[in-house]
Amino acid sequence: VNLSKPVIFTGSMIPMYKGYSDADRNLILSISIAGTSNIPEVCIFFHAKLLRGNRSKKVRSEALDAFDSPNFPPLAVAGTKISINEKLILNTPRRPFKVLTNLDSNVLVVRLVPGFRNDTLRMVVEQSAKLRALVLDLYGVGNAPGRKSGLMAVLQLAIEKNIVIAVTSQCLQGSVNLKEYAVGRRLYDIGAVSTNDMTVESVATKLAFLLGQGLTHKQVNERLSKSIRGEVSDTVTRERPGTLSTL
Repeated sequence: VNLSKPVIFTGSMIPMYKGYSDADRNLILSISIAGTSNIPEVCIFFHAKLLRGNRSKKVRSEALDAFDSPNFPPLAVAGTKISINEKLILNTPRRPFKVLTNLDSNVLVVRLVPGFRNDTLRMVVEQSAKLRALVLDLYGVGNAPGRKSGLMAVLQLAIEKNIVIAVTSQCLQGSVNLKEYAVGRRLYDIGAVSTNDMTVESVATKLAFLLGQGLTHKQVNERLSKSIRGEVSDTVTRERPGTLSTL
């Protein structure tokens, strides 16, 4: 916590030994941004874009622009100049940097697909003594088949066992809203938590962090959808366009 310097991950889609590799440019620009900017965040730089790390996903397996941040603008874009969107950058912490290593990785991610069997999930919930959180990757804004009453029964059992249930969306863009449809409302009523526009990876990591701090079930639910390091949007962040500065 309290990171006050840029940490930038980069790489290449084409090996460096090949003459047309993208490695040199990615590395040089990453070093340039890290050495000349004041961006106190963990980022990914790939193919002209500096992305907030906890907002990013690898979305292409063979293209040079392999990474993207579907629900958040790039922090910087490199063209003939490097343009930084200053208003998107987090404030520099004033407290000392500290590494927190207490993570509880007893988090299971389940992606709902057609033909999904409820009894498989029930077996996991009933027999696991260590499961602390269940991430449900559902359709659209957090929807699931309305006729799967067995699924609701399993999730109710999970809640009774003090397992956190977090709902994410399989869509790359957009946000979860459990109050939009009847099934989502039922999930909300039994105690499932909306993760808004966080990526699945960010949700799983955040749950491991929150659970590792010894928080109660209620405290984890309350903090999951609140931003710690810009991993989830609020209305202000979504609407403000920001101003650009150049390096």
